[in-house]
Amino acid sequence: MFLSVAAITTDIDAGEVLTFGAIRVVNTDYVPAGAITLDILPLATTITAGATATTFALYQVASPLEVLPSPDIKTEDTTSMASGFGKEMVTTAIGVTLNVTFHMIDDTFTIFDRGGNEIRKTLFTTGLQGKELFVRVVRPGDGVYQGAAMVTQAPQQGGVQAKVTQQATMNLQGSSYSYIAEGAT
Repeated sequence: MFLSVAAITTDIDAGEVLTFGAIRVVNTDYVPAGAITLDILPLATTITAGATATTFALYQVASPLEVLPSPDIKTEDTTSMASGFGKEMVTTAIGVTLNVTFHMIDDTFTIFDRGGNEIRKTLFTTGLQGKELFVRVVRPGDGVYQGAAMVTQAPQQGGVQAKVTQQATMNLQGSSYSYIAEGAT
């Protein structure tokens, strides 16, 4: 099914969700900036003419192997002498780390893995190293983890002529982080 649109101002990857008010549209193919049609999944209702969509317009990592969220809960001992040592704790901070592992796909002349390449750019390009990325991870059966993240570790694995994998540990930053449980609105 095709949807006619005004010229798009950014590239949109396959799987990107565009929201027209309460109507969610799933784009099914890569669309370059300037395109005037989208290939979408069939709709159960119509979109009002002239409606404006919102989207994250994120780059997807083409070949994820693992995406493992891990909470990092920091506590402090608040024990008084009356209750005994180590008996009372208070949470002082909660952080979330995402450990992402994906195959490296060379796309010097293609668009195979723009998401993976954006992660690698922030790791190895002078001037981009140490910059935040906006990360949005959708885990079916779980929910959505999203927010600004700093990459803190990024080892590569694989021999000289072997398939190479990239691992990235991303610490989601403060109030930018949110988790939306599957089925929550």
